[in-house]
Amino acid sequence: MYDDGEISLIDILRFFKRRLSLVGGVTVAIAALTSIISFTEAPSYQRSMIFQVNDSPLLSTVLDASADLGTSDDSDILPKIMDLRHLGNWAKTAIHRLELSAAVQATVYHPETNQLTLTLAAPNPQQLDATPGSLVLTKLAERWRAPFQQAIAARVLQLEVQQQQAEQVLGQLDTAIAKLSPNNFPRQGALEAQRAIVLREKAELAFHSDYLADLERNLEQASRDLFPMMIIVEGKITQVKQSPLQVIAFALITGFIVATFVALVIEQWPRWQAELATANISAQTQSPSNGAELP
Repeated sequence: MYDDGEISLIDILRFFKRRLSLVGGVTVAIAALTSIISFTEAPSYQRSMIFQVNDSPLLSTVLDASADLGTSDDSDILPKIMDLRHLGNWAKTAIHRLELSAAVQATVYHPETNQLTLTLAAPNPQQLDATPGSLVLTKLAERWRAPFQQAIAARVLQLEVQQQQAEQVLGQLDTAIAKLSPNNFPRQGALEAQRAIVLREKAELAFHSDYLADLERNLEQASRDLFPMMIIVEGKITQVKQSPLQVIAFALITGFIVATFVALVIEQWPRWQAELATANISAQTQSPSNGAELP
């Protein structure tokens, strides 16, 4: 039994000496059981792949690269549509929401290289074979379709406003040119040059509008073809092997902790019973008798 004071190293050594057989036996039993379970578990397999987040000058030209898309089911993670860092972080999170045959074990995005590393795990290699990098990209592109469509819609509205503004400017320029004196060649030349610039801008706006209209008509195919990610490395399927020494060491540590706890409970149990009995007797002594008057 221990005193109420501090427990010294000698007390600890004496405790383990008294309970050596119990601690040793329970430790060995739990360690053996844990090791057997670990070694008889079915093997697991994993495969790693690396994706590159690409810049797309074409999309950056026709889409508003600063459009913040936050109205779909992915509003908590949606990227700014052409910001590579946002897109990489979006893909890192979106992968965990995909329905895949293999489980997503880890995803790491490297912003300095715009690369995303994905590790898949499964209890058998067939499940990993059924989840190649191309399938992951296809499913990511499908999930990207919603923000992609929103970006197109936002840009189409913006182009319509710009085209209306261009029409208004052209009307103002035509009116100003019509009012000019036929001999005012310098002013007429300046207005005609300005009109040519606006016409060129209007033609570019019309081209972008037509291009986006084609994307909207073929949205499913376009979201796959224009998804700005590609797979650059797809590793082989490998079996995850546990080191026997690590398994045994972990099992021994676990067994020792459990065994020590059991020995402590057994060691202290009589003391706890005695303290509980003393507390009950003290409570009965201090309580008034059944027939006594209360003050």
